[in-house]
Amino acid sequence: MTETAPHYDAGAPKPTRRANRYVYHVHGHAKLHAFGNDDTPHAVPFEVVLRRPFAITDDAEMEEVRQEVRLHIQQELAKPDAPYVVGDVMIRGVSKLHRILVDAHDPEGPAVRVMS
Repeated sequence: MTETAPHYDAGAPKPTRRANRYVYHVHGHAKLHAFGNDDTPHAVPFEVVLRRPFAITDDAEMEEVRQEVRLHIQQELAKPDAPYVVGDVMIRGVSKLHRILVDAHDPEGPAVRVMS
């Protein structure tokens, strides 16, 4: 008699794979220039939390992250009906919060475990 491979129940949960994500906190401010009589730019603070598949290990990667955040902030603030123009976006700090494990099939989903 030959052995056969075990049969899996189609309704049973599938084994999940885990993926690392590095979580960073980025903060700074954007200068907004209002239309009209008030020509004084206003600095508006912002905070962004990023998940990245790899850790930031050098200056080139750090600059990529900063450019990505600047572009994101400019796009969020530059709405067609906004009463201001977005000026400079200054990144004041980038800090690693922690490394997490997530489900590989849902990398933007909830953390399965906080590693560090």
